[in-house]
Amino acid sequence: MSDEKKNMYEELFIDAEKWCGEYFIPYTPKWKCLRMMRSKKDQEIRRRGLMMLVEWYRFETSRNRGKYDSAACDELIGIIADFAKKHPDSGFEVGMMLGQEGASSEKLRDYESALKFYQASLGFPVDDPRLRYFRLNNLGFCLNLFQKFDVAEEFLRAAVAMAPERYNAWKNLGVTLEHQGKYEEAADCYMKAIEHSQGERRSVRHLKRLIIRQPALTEKYPDIHNEEDPQ
Repeated sequence: MSDEKKNMYEELFIDAEKWCGEYFIPYTPKWKCLRMMRSKKDQEIRRRGLMMLVEWYRFETSRNRGKYDSAACDELIGIIADFAKKHPDSGFEVGMMLGQEGASSEKLRDYESALKFYQASLGFPVDDPRLRYFRLNNLGFCLNLFQKFDVAEEFLRAAVAMAPERYNAWKNLGVTLEHQGKYEEAADCYMKAIEHSQGERRSVRHLKRLIIRQPALTEKYPDIHNEEDPQ
């Protein structure tokens, strides 16, 4: 790939539109959420207080079209991490909470916050294998968006090793390798993504475009090359 500045939204075939929608005001006052988190009697009350406080932070992003203020995002991650430190038995739940908040941010095109939440989530165990996979995969996707390809590769290789039957990380690993000039290996990853997804559209578009950019791959993938070019 050229060293010139890349439009990673175009490279990843994603719409840059960030947000359209609204949030409802949480029914529990913010001060009460904080008080619940300090409860010395009931762990369930502390847990509910934290969950509702997260709702408040998420609601407040609506004032910024669904995007976290950077300081607010850091503050929330700190609150969640501190909660886990004070309540060590909450580690699995905290890891899941951070991962889910990353997914919510990513869905609203707030990739800066998503990256922070996914990275923070890695510091905590998660017992759900699907979430373990997707926090690695989604973190790799966000790192690709910010052109941190060598860092993304580490997480995406871990994801494909964890669940080689899933296509998502194969596709994102292909992006990482393509932008590091490892074209043949990237093409193989895109092909695995296509095979495991039975032709997922974005994976096909990545491979077709790579072949157009690197004609030497045409001989290995003649059927892909002869299909209609991606739009």
